[in-house]
Amino acid sequence: MKKAKILSTIFVLICTCTFLSAKDVETGDVYEPTATRIPMPKKKKTSGLLDKLFGKRLSDPVLLAESSLFRFNYLGTNVNQEEINIIYYPKEEEVAIAFETKKNRFLRLDNRAQAALKSAFYSYDDAFNAKTLDSRRRRHLTEYGSVKARYNIDPLVGHEEYIPEITFGYVFVNKSPYFIISIPETSSVNENPIDPERTKQSTLVRLLFNRNQMKTLIEQFNEEVIVAALQKAEAEAAEQEEYQGDTTSEDKVSNSSETADKNTETK
Repeated sequence: MKKAKILSTIFVLICTCTFLSAKDVETGDVYEPTATRIPMPKKKKTSGLLDKLFGKRLSDPVLLAESSLFRFNYLGTNVNQEEINIIYYPKEEEVAIAFETKKNRFLRLDNRAQAALKSAFYSYDDAFNAKTLDSRRRRHLTEYGSVKARYNIDPLVGHEEYIPEITFGYVFVNKSPYFIISIPETSSVNENPIDPERTKQSTLVRLLFNRNQMKTLIEQFNEEVIVAALQKAEAEAAEQEEYQGDTTSEDKVSNSSETADKNTETK
């Protein structure tokens, strides 16, 4: 009995150590007076510059960064961490948060939505540091305003698109505050070909962030980050084209040699 108890204790310790050593595990912010404001980079205007640098050569989405956020668990009593991709759409100049397990839901923010989100988070960060967040009430979902955004669900399959009025606020979960983006239920802008009066309806989604996660997201709005990502994507595309060109040339030479050999054998 004693041996079984010792083995059980060792197993729990190993599991705990493994969990704590996992990379990129985020936690909620500690709400204490020692917290300091996270410095945020200023956003520069991108208007015109990307066209000058790249023209219409790049139109496909480009990965800016990999990060994470939190989602409520099934009961809404705690949060679970979820990995996300932050993507840039050159043609529309939108930054998107790709979330869900397969990264198949996209909250796309144009310049106006990016500015609104940035302003909302600055207000939250100021209140966090001033210790004026109201912890007596758990949820403050619309504290920092709202803005229209584009929301795509699994665009590779059905390209269902919504234009919800997303809201910004904060919530407390286990005494830790989180900045929250709420995507309300919204009717699809896509017409139902079978029954035009019955459009699809999206479900309510809430995305929670600690301050470091929000800093990572907002950093991707910067011109320098976007330009660097586009330059990298263009270089990779050019390299791929060059490789394909070399492969095609080699195939042609190989085919020509085989043809010549066959002709020689025929003679």
